[in-house]
Amino acid sequence: MLVVSNSSPLIALARLSHLDWLRSLYGEIWIPQAVYQEVVQAGKGREGSAAVDSAPWITVHTVQDEIAVDLLRDQLDRGESEAIVLAIEAQAQLLLIDEARGRRIAQSRGLTHIGTIGIVVLAKRQNLILSGTAILDQLIKIGFRMDSNHPPQHWVLTVVYNSHDHRSEVWVYDGCHFGGQPVGRLQLPQVVP
Repeated sequence: MLVVSNSSPLIALARLSHLDWLRSLYGEIWIPQAVYQEVVQAGKGREGSAAVDSAPWITVHTVQDEIAVDLLRDQLDRGESEAIVLAIEAQAQLLLIDEARGRRIAQSRGLTHIGTIGIVVLAKRQNLILSGTAILDQLIKIGFRMDSNHPPQHWVLTVVYNSHDHRSEVWVYDGCHFGGQPVGRLQLPQVVP
């Protein structure tokens, strides 16, 4: 499966020390020059940068159609623009991208896409992790943000056990902004495992 990635999924997973999930789920990951520049060169010394640079299964590719990249630059940053164009040029089966505007543009161009949260869900389904909730909590702690410039298009629910009153709660997070408090809590009448 040919997969192209934008910066944010690489950065988020590398910061959590779970970059290897991408290799387990997809094998080789292609990134455009602009993503390499953003994550590795401009990000030198930042958490996750060295992990991305040293992963032999992440390969850097040059986008051919600079005009297509320039046309997207009115709406997206350079990395997102190159990732979308590279995915089209390479006829990738999947694009890894978190930003809402980039996802909409990718979809309008017929690209299948998934974001960091979707990757966490797949990792759980493939038994690469025991708890998706724990990973979501880690994403919250590192200040992971999908895209705060757009209204939420979905919500993230997590079940939390409250040891004080021995009940479970469902915490509701804004699907576009992790790092804040839950926007809602629902106490359940029984404990949920």
